[in-house]
Amino acid sequence: MSLIVKIFLRHYTRSLDEIGSYSLIIDISVAILSTKIPILLGHGFGRFTVGKLPTYGFWSMAHEARVDYAMLLGSIFLLIVGAGTWSIDARLSSIESRPILNQKMKTDD
Repeated sequence: MSLIVKIFLRHYTRSLDEIGSYSLIIDISVAILSTKIPILLGHGFGRFTVGKLPTYGFWSMAHEARVDYAMLLGSIFLLIVGAGTWSIDARLSSIESRPILNQKMKTDD
């Protein structure tokens, strides 16, 4: 594979990771706003209504939103840190496209 193709694949897969993170952050933010904030308030606001629950308030909202918060924080982590060495983009980029590793390998000989 040529260097240009490797660079393109590396950039393309990194941008897919970012696109996925951004879209999930937007999706989860809308879900929290539309379903969890009315539980916190105890009544609907605007177009958002609240369903029948045994209790309302902070602890009820925190209980209902635990998966949403986990997904939100996981997406923010992936956006900041990246996918890591076990990801597809790391596997697509070969040793030739990493100059630091090439220098170490050449000096070890």
